[in-house]
Amino acid sequence: MQPYINLETTDSYIIREFNENIDPIELMWHRDLEDRTVEVLEGEGWQFQRDNKLPVELKEDFQLNLKKEFVYLYPH
Repeated sequence: MQPYINLETTDSYIIREFNENIDPIELMWHRDLEDRTVEVLEGEGWQFQRDNKLPVELKEDFQLNLKKEFVYLYPH
């Protein structure tokens, strides 16, 4: 089971929604199978942390460029 639901999918993008009440352990480690850009559309209180880096706050219109097979940490 994925920690998100797909709201919209096209050949160019996928819009996913993460529930704010999700168990944090489900968001701890993630490894993408392809390079991708993640854009924050809405939400408050979420952070993103690359390995060995300080977390950054995810705000509306913020973009992350993620590399294939690199492990990312998603703290709550």
